[in-house]
Amino acid sequence: MVFQFYPNEFCMHLLKYIILVFCSAILLFSCQSEKFNDNPYVKLKFSQDTVSFDTIFTTIGTPTKLLKIYNPTSQSVKISKVFLAGGGQSAFKLNIDGSEINPVENIEIYPHDSLFLFVIAKVEQNFTNAPLFVHDSIVFITNGNMQHVELCAWGQDIHLLNNSTLKSQTWTNDKPYLIYGHVVVDSSQTLNIEEGTLVYLHKNASLIVKGTLNVHGSRAHPVIFRGDRTEHWYDSIPGQWGTISIE
Repeated sequence: MVFQFYPNEFCMHLLKYIILVFCSAILLFSCQSEKFNDNPYVKLKFSQDTVSFDTIFTTIGTPTKLLKIYNPTSQSVKISKVFLAGGGQSAFKLNIDGSEINPVENIEIYPHDSLFLFVIAKVEQNFTNAPLFVHDSIVFITNGNMQHVELCAWGQDIHLLNNSTLKSQTWTNDKPYLIYGHVVVDSSQTLNIEEGTLVYLHKNASLIVKGTLNVHGSRAHPVIFRGDRTEHWYDSIPGQWGTISIE
């Protein structure tokens, strides 16, 4: 025996009505404009109040630093403007939510959410042997309320050597030397390095001596060879640069 079931017409109409109401509710909710926290006293929170760079070499960009921006409220917040106080003359560059435009406007942060901001620094040559202090700030304007995060770095002029072959010469301690690639002291040539000289080597960079190397360091004024990442936590990490090879 075969049974056939025909849905009750009333149930079918009721089901259609429920689906229609449900879809309408979703459409109505999605069409509502997002409500932002417009309190003029609202404050963003930051992962740090100062982004600082250890000594950086002039004309050479720095590693990227991260700043997190938090919305601590239970409503979305719209940051009307983020910009560098120093404008286009600043030694610092920002990348906010993928944008490198300065200023960046109308940035939204959802409730209890965060935004990543990346900072780099590049200091121009100052043609002096002494380090140069550079300073700026990131300005955030939210509902007319202004907040700042400080930026600071020390810039140092250098002697830059990149895949060079050297004739006889003397390196003095007036300012640091930075080696990229392979720097070769040629056969029958002599490199003298005075006491107190600081020599930085980039990743995989090497000093190859086919001639003679004289390093005149003293206990009071040593000659220091190290990697070019100057942040203090790199002080004891091995393998940051290549070799000093004396053939």
